[in-house]
Amino acid sequence: MISRQLFRRGYAHNALVRSNAVEILVPDLRSVHAKDGKWPTDPSKLSEEVLIGQGLVDFQKVFTTLHEFGYPSDMTIKHDISGPQQIEHVKNERLYLQRILDEVLS
Repeated sequence: MISRQLFRRGYAHNALVRSNAVEILVPDLRSVHAKDGKWPTDPSKLSEEVLIGQGLVDFQKVFTTLHEFGYPSDMTIKHDISGPQQIEHVKNERLYLQRILDEVLS
């Protein structure tokens, strides 16, 4: 129930920053998207999205836990930062995530 509410409300990316959130959520996961961010400095605003690897999400831990629990599906990169550099950003984020995934699977 908690995981469904988190995903429905769009808070899953913030929840993954917490130490045990992946363990709590993984049994109900059907799809995962990678996104990174920093907690807002203004409590009336949402978290600040940053490039994957520059925020608070510990992707090593997320991938390790997903692997340990047998998560069987793909991961999508969610990138809401627009502009001419967007394609290059996504390519670099993919390489960053692939390096971590390769470490976890080795």
